[in-house]
Amino acid sequence: MVPKEKIIKLASQDKTEKKQPSMKDCKECGNKCCQYIMIDWDEPLDEEDFDDLRWFITHRGATIHVDEGDWCVEFKMPCEKLGDDGKCTIYEIRPQMCRQYADDMIENGLCGGFQNIYETFDHYFSTIEELDAFIPKYLDELEDYTAIDHVKDFFSNVWEKMKNFSVNPLKTQ
Repeated sequence: MVPKEKIIKLASQDKTEKKQPSMKDCKECGNKCCQYIMIDWDEPLDEEDFDDLRWFITHRGATIHVDEGDWCVEFKMPCEKLGDDGKCTIYEIRPQMCRQYADDMIENGLCGGFQNIYETFDHYFSTIEELDAFIPKYLDELEDYTAIDHVKDFFSNVWEKMKNFSVNPLKTQ
């Protein structure tokens, strides 16, 4: 078993010199980054794909957002290691995910005061009704986009075959 002191030393070694949030920053925003977990989700391409998202959003505390084309499902559930004083009780040995998240928040100017990040998303859904209203419009746009892509692919393939054709069909003999 690895001694706790070694774990703490290894965990606290930061290979980059990035600013970490201070406890003052965390207290100001109410430790919002420790109040939820989020998972990436594949872009839905049809109604069946949306059905899974519809199931998630019917649960208390679940929301869905799209940020720069990336779909995420968020679950509002506080970290069990957040103490009553608002401090992380395992800060020195917290998971890498927590460390990376803090770096990302600082890099994007969202740590310390925690601006309303929800306003920056392309789309945000907190109810099944909001998602259901969005689905038909999204699928119509997706279908139009996909049809254009198929036409482009078709002509691109025809062009490639023509370029590789050993006899020029346009040349007269």
